[in-house]
Amino acid sequence: MDATVPKTMRDFLSKSQGLPSSDAGARVFQTTYGENSAMDEDAFFFFQRNFKETVYPSEPEKEDRVVQVALSVHDPLGGYSRHAGVVMTSLFSNTLSQVNITILHDATLTQDNRHRFQRTAERWRQTVSFIDVSEHIPQLAKDPDKITYAFSRGALFRLLIPSLMAHPKAIYLDCDIVVNMDIADLWSLPLETALAAVKDQAFTAALRPRLKKIRKWAMSYDPENYFNSGVLLMNLSRVRAVYPLLISEFFRFCERYSLLTEMMDQDFLNVFFRGDVFFLDKRFNNMLEYDRIGDSILHLTDASSRPWKTPRNTPRDRLFWETLAESEWGDTLMDALMAVYDNKPLSSYRTLDCLKLLLQRLPRRLKIEACVNGCFALAKDMLIVLKERRCRAEAKRAPF
Repeated sequence: MDATVPKTMRDFLSKSQGLPSSDAGARVFQTTYGENSAMDEDAFFFFQRNFKETVYPSEPEKEDRVVQVALSVHDPLGGYSRHAGVVMTSLFSNTLSQVNITILHDATLTQDNRHRFQRTAERWRQTVSFIDVSEHIPQLAKDPDKITYAFSRGALFRLLIPSLMAHPKAIYLDCDIVVNMDIADLWSLPLETALAAVKDQAFTAALRPRLKKIRKWAMSYDPENYFNSGVLLMNLSRVRAVYPLLISEFFRFCERYSLLTEMMDQDFLNVFFRGDVFFLDKRFNNMLEYDRIGDSILHLTDASSRPWKTPRNTPRDRLFWETLAESEWGDTLMDALMAVYDNKPLSSYRTLDCLKLLLQRLPRRLKIEACVNGCFALAKDMLIVLKERRCRAEAKRAPF
């Protein structure tokens, strides 16, 4: 391990106090604790904290006029690249500015799909670059083969963006997105915080009220300011300067809060960057308005109504299929449509509506079973609380 890398937040702050003139301009947030002043600062983000900003004067960074967009592609089955192609095609067709797409991928990206990405960029006179992150995967998980229960391996690639992309800032997009606006509108926004994102009201509303309270108590979870990580405007210069322990803290988060998280990677970003996020208008991450698709970035987050799983006759679905037909993956359109009906015979939304009516008329016996399941859920929540209390007790007893 490089000896120059600070191991704790205390080491990082002590080095930041004596920054030479060549490193001037970094913004350092000095953490001040209240009653827990003796706690381990290597786990500083798990607790409530106040920030006091120190600004070192310097010349402003040279503006990057090329819009930098990052996509993550982990494609073991061969169909995920098609969704990334939809993102690229929709983005290029709505943007006049010069755009460079950086695809973070592993060994699952085939040569055929790589050539399709290149042809897409050439068609729109844009550029695309590839970064193979295979050698960096062990940094993200101690057992990479088990990254399936709460998130996909590709979802973690975004944590490598600050270290692998040398640009001052970048836009990260999930691959279940259709861009129906000029991406320069997002790129041109001034950004002083580490991230800019859109609040994810749909996700927080779906959580059980009891689980919301436990998450807020245990890991400083803020349900009112919970953002969706599918569309991020990232201040890479700030992240590199202020948060050098991003990867190591993700390890600590996974080990400590695996029972509490609904979406491990997104929960981590919300806790780690809490207080350093600028919230955008919802048109930059349109998750719920299916019919109003104009001048927005459409994020197909609802797993039960994604076009490639449950086709519906909505403007959003039509836009997805039209973009797919226009892309370099247009020759796979028929295969994609047939897969919906061959693999999901009950995926028709009319069939689903009928099933909902049947569930509403369940006999009383089944409702009692649901009550029993709720008791088991309560017991699980109690175990989570006990585990968190034990972790805090061990942290207080640990030597500093």
